[in-house]
Amino acid sequence: FYNEGEMMIKVYVSRFNKEKDSEPHMECYEIEKTPHMKVLDALQEINDKYDADISFRSSCRAGQCGSCGILFNGNGALACQREIKDNARIEPLRFPVIKDLIVDKSGIENKVKDLQLNLHSQNHDKLDNNLTKENTAETRKVRSCIECYSCLSSCPVVNFATAEFGGPYIMRYISKFESDPREDFNRLKEGLDEGLYNCTSCGKCLAVCPKNINTFGDAIEKMRAIACSENLGPLPQHVAFNNNVKDTGRSVSLDGESFISQVDNYNDSKVALFTGCMLDNKMQKIGHSLLKVLEANNIKIDIPEGQVCCGSPLLRTGQTELVQSLVDKNKE
Repeated sequence: FYNEGEMMIKVYVSRFNKEKDSEPHMECYEIEKTPHMKVLDALQEINDKYDADISFRSSCRAGQCGSCGILFNGNGALACQREIKDNARIEPLRFPVIKDLIVDKSGIENKVKDLQLNLHSQNHDKLDNNLTKENTAETRKVRSCIECYSCLSSCPVVNFATAEFGGPYIMRYISKFESDPREDFNRLKEGLDEGLYNCTSCGKCLAVCPKNINTFGDAIEKMRAIACSENLGPLPQHVAFNNNVKDTGRSVSLDGESFISQVDNYNDSKVALFTGCMLDNKMQKIGHSLLKVLEANNIKIDIPEGQVCCGSPLLRTGQTELVQSLVDKNKE
């Protein structure tokens, strides 16, 4: 029988000692994987077995303090929560490395200090009755951050693009105060200065967040909507989406004949297909390939006429005024 406790695995760990290394390098260790072994357990096992003296941070072992943040196969993770895998690559977060998996976080900490990311209110000496249950419910979505910096180290814009972007950690922080009625600072301006519109909405920050904070949906989208309401956004390229939806019901222009106009409908079918703008106006061949797959499995679907944009491009750019009408139209 297969006994997971007897499984030997290889783990690759980034090593760096400034006293003898010019740059970080990977070293491979073979250890016995026990059931449900976490990365933190594996690092300790490597140190015990090989006297490797790998340096790393850890504290609570419960996913609450954020101190054990690392890169696991290139993505941010908590060492105390992520289960170790064979051939896993364990690297430090994308900050200057002090030693092995320990990084210097002073850069981001100083930025938080420079932006004065704490509550600024003239009414700090008395009870502020402006704060409601609705306000706290909104900010609660972005207040559970444990500062592990997994999002910041996994964001492709921060780490690989040339655009200036404060990153999901900073955007979440700014949004927390922008949504607080007690705040006196102009947090929206700070968000714009930090590259509010440079986020690509890839969702990587949510995917790696141990607290499931949706920074894009609950912070960046909302600040973009506020920017639009105050005529500080959106970008010119985003206005084109809005204009296309107003004129045609679709966010992108039509190439050739729309997919919906090319297909037969089965109105008595219990399965319907919402095409979306790209499939209907740009990727008709993909739509036909999908129909062939469904038909090969004896599945007939209804493709209702009169479909319009789902509203996602408008929500993502902060242009929310048309969204409800699009929802209502698609419900028809």
